[in-house]
Amino acid sequence: MAENAESRLRQQLTSGVFSPVYFLYGNEPYLKLNYAERIVKKSVTKRQAGFDYLRFEGGEFTVDELADAAELLPLGVAVKCLEIVDLPLPELSANEYSKLLELLRDPPPTAIMIFRFQAVDPQKNANGEQKSRFAEVTELIREHGLVVCLDQRDENGVTAMINSSVTRRGCRISSSTARYLVQTCGTDLTTLRNELDKLTAVRQNAEITQQDIDTYCCRTLESDTFAMVRAVNRGDAEKALRILSDLFVRKTEPLLILGAITSSYLNMYRARAAQGSSMGVDGFAKKTGVKASSLSYALKNASGTSVQTLRSCVAILQQADSSMKNGRGERANRILIEETLIRLLRETKKQK
Repeated sequence: MAENAESRLRQQLTSGVFSPVYFLYGNEPYLKLNYAERIVKKSVTKRQAGFDYLRFEGGEFTVDELADAAELLPLGVAVKCLEIVDLPLPELSANEYSKLLELLRDPPPTAIMIFRFQAVDPQKNANGEQKSRFAEVTELIREHGLVVCLDQRDENGVTAMINSSVTRRGCRISSSTARYLVQTCGTDLTTLRNELDKLTAVRQNAEITQQDIDTYCCRTLESDTFAMVRAVNRGDAEKALRILSDLFVRKTEPLLILGAITSSYLNMYRARAAQGSSMGVDGFAKKTGVKASSLSYALKNASGTSVQTLRSCVAILQQADSSMKNGRGERANRILIEETLIRLLRETKKQK
């Protein structure tokens, strides 16, 4: 349903025919902001604050003020746009919540309301409620508009978006190079947009290569850790230690490096354990709140590594964490991480 709603939203952005109300939520900040900005840009012509565009932020307004603004006829334009960012839906008083439902049952035809949730989780249920406010509000909105869940994309989804974005900017990029960009810079779409700005500016109307990515893009700790752990699982000690050395050269704090490695192994262990359970990986992600995209990447890294080996590796990392938190110096911590990486390589080699 979420995919259908997003597809309908894209169709509306193309046609210029909009719904009276939108509800944008999910764990991908860039997509929520991007879609909201595109709706505003396409639906109002001048974007004059107070006339055809009004923005309501957090809990700094009442539902009565929102309703008054929505019902007031626009001046000199056919429709006005109201952007409501982080409405505190779970914390609204019973009276305010009742007024919100009344507004959503019959939204004014001369206003477009965009509810965008960046820092607030609209799915959180108020204490003592029998029915989720999220379910009730979204059920009403679907009668008149669109409820769009915008979660982080998996590697295939992000790769497709990169290809589309590069093409729009007049450049070219192969699918393998797009995947390399994701592996280098991570899946955060805001970060990827910034990197694409640099790459397309440098490679105007030309093809972007892996060498361009190595030259101009900033690597993330997450992506380096992903590559390091993958090298460990493949028994490639030289590559794993080279990546670790690069992190030291970039003056990355040892505690951050150890934390990133531990997080990677925990996700691999969770993914492999969930894979063998009745709920599966998707079910585990929904129940625990762990990002499905993180588990998907973890499964790729854990390919060929047994659950028992991953459990032993997590124990090794826990020991290293305890040692590092006992007040060691930076040089000692660097040696500790190198020793830990060697132990992980040996543990992985046992099962080969």
